[in-house]
Formats: sequence, C-alpha cells, structure tokens
Amino acid sequence: MSPRDNPGKGKGKGPKERAKGVPGRGEDDNVTYVNFGKRRRVDTEEETLRDDAHPSKFARPAQPEPQDPDPEFSPESFREAIEKTAVEYHNRQQTRWSKRITSDKPRDSIFNPAAERVMKFVTTTTDSGRLARGRKYARAGHVVDLDLRVDAVHGQVAGSQNQPFSVLIQLPYRDKDDIEKVTGMLARTANSIRRAICGDVEPEVLDILLAPSADDVKMSCDCPDYGHVCKHVVAVADRLAARIDADPLQLFTLRGLNIHALETMVMESAQKVARESAAELSDDLGDEDTTQMPGTSTSDGSADGSNKAEGTSTAASKARAVSNELFWNGRSLPDMPEPKVAPAIDDSDPELLRKAMRAVSHTNVDLLRAVSDVEDLYHFLTEKNN
Repeated sequence: MSPRDNPGKGKGKGPKERAKGVPGRGEDDNVTYVNFGKRRRVDTEEETLRDDAHPSKFARPAQPEPQDPDPEFSPESFREAIEKTAVEYHNRQQTRWSKRITSDKPRDSIFNPAAERVMKFVTTTTDSGRLARGRKYARAGHVVDLDLRVDAVHGQVAGSQNQPFSVLIQLPYRDKDDIEKVTGMLARTANSIRRAICGDVEPEVLDILLAPSADDVKMSCDCPDYGHVCKHVVAVADRLAARIDADPLQLFTLRGLNIHALETMVMESAQKVARESAAELSDDLGDEDTTQMPGTSTSDGSADGSNKAEGTSTAASKARAVSNELFWNGRSLPDMPEPKVAPAIDDSDPELLRKAMRAVSHTNVDLLRAVSDVEDLYHFLTEKNN
C-alpha cells in the first residue's frame, strides 16, 4: 500500500494535522502578525493592538511623552520678571528722591547761601500751592528763557497760553559806594575770593548783592493770576537759584561785576584797609604812651620835650613788636570749608555700572537687580548715620 492509500502510516502529515498545536498557523498560516509600535513579531492579532506585549531585546524603549516647559523659565516669565524688577527699581528711585526733597535736613546742604536767599524771596511771599506748582513747572522745563542783567532777572515761562509769560525780578538799586562796601567786606575776610567762587558768601554781603528781605525785591508777571507771586515767578526763581548754585559767580554778574574786576577791587580795598589799620594802630599806641608818660603836666619845656622823644621811641618799639608778632604768629586762620552734600552715585556713569555688572550677571533680571543692590548699598552706607 502506498503512502497515498494509507496516509496515517507515511512520514508526511496533512494540513489539518500539521496545524494542530502550532500557534499562528492553520487557516492563517500565510499571515504574519507584527506590532509595529513595539517593532517586533507577535503571535495573535490581538497582540498587534496591545501595548503590554512582551518586548524583545531589539525593541526600542518607549519614549516619554513631551511635557510642557517649566513656566518658571518660559519667555513670558522672564518678561514679567524684567517688568516687575523695573517697576520696583523705579519705585525705589522715587522713594529716595522724595525722601531727599522732603527731608528734615536744612536746605543749605542742597543750595549755597546765595541760592537759598533767592528761594527765600518766593517761599516767604506765596502760598504752598503756588510754590509746589512753580517748582513743578521749573523741573518740567517750562522756563524757556532766563536772562540775568544788572539789577534784574528776566524770564519767559511757557504756560496755558500760546505765548510764554514774562517774569521780572527786580533787585534794589546799589550805587558805587555800596559796591565798595562789598569789596571792603571781602578784603577783611581771609580767602574771600576763593570762598566766593565756591558760593560761601557772608550774609552781610548778600544783603547788598541781593536784598535783605523779600520786601526789597519787586517780582511781577503778566499772567492773569491775581497773586503777588504766581507759579511763574516761583519757576523763574527756582531756575535762578539753580544757576547761582551751579555757578556762584552769577551772583556778582547781577551787579555788573566779573571775577577779574572783583579781584582787582578787593586787592585795592585790602591795601586801603591795611593802611587804615596801621594808622589806627600807631594812633592808639601814641595816645597810650602819651597818657602814661611821667612829667607831661610840668611846666618845664625840656622835661616835656624829653618825654615826647621817649614816648615816640617807645611807640615805635611797640609798633615793631606788634609787627614782629604778626609776622611770626600771623592772623587768625580761616574757617574750614563746608562743601555741599551731594550723592556721588548721581555723578557716576550708569552705563559703566551696568557694563561692569553685566560681566557677573546671567540675565537682564540679574543685571537690574545687581545695579539696584549697589545703589541700595550706597544709600545704606551714606545715610546710616544721618
């Protein structure tokens, strides 16, 4: 019997017999199941849709799902941080300036005596409202022209109308004798020219160069304000004080004096004062010797003549002694200078500071914070004992 007649005894097996016990075979023996997501072959159709199929050694590991970026390091967060830091920096600056302006310290630490006298003319003759508005006008740049002439100051202030308002500050008249009094006062003061250049002027000199009080100064404006001193006059006075504070020699310009003429007049006045002092000293010594000489009341002419000769020699010897004492000991020294108090950080270059801080800052936020910290440290060190 051939294998065809007796299939059970042959070596080969039929299709149904071969399909028994073989997974993935049978009627689907020509189909291959592959899980492309896992990149491997699987046994059943269901496994092609399942994610928990057994991974093979060649399967690529599952990639984590992309997460949202950290909101702390997003561009929006950086932008918000920069804006917040800028606002905080601006607020700190405004607080510092407000403390500096409204502090209880005397104003002479801000203005020199001449500039302070100018501001006193308007602060004592107007109300607080006009004073505040006038200073605001001055700081906003409404004073478009400021002309210093002899005995007067002319200003132009832009207001609510098309044409600026005209302001006049008229100082009291001073003649030649008054100017000579000023040079005489400066000649009697040590280092008077140097102190005048620095803005250190005695009150008696200011009474002549400016005025003793606001009642001696005429202030007017062509604006419709009914007040004697309006905000436009305050604005011009504020800018005039700032100019005199920056250049103290402008004080002498108001009286037609310049530094060279002033030095010449002070030198001439100093020589005159020296001659008068020497004459007064010799007269005092002569009178003192005459009253103390014995025998001056006798009728003997020879005794009286000898007494006069002795008195003259004694006066000369005392004058020489006084001269020697002045030569070796000198006169009293001038007072120590008192410079104006001004924050050094305001005179510094902020661009250079930011350039230096940029080398140690990673972001713009760090840069702004570093600059702000340096300024806070400066104000803490300088205002700690104030």
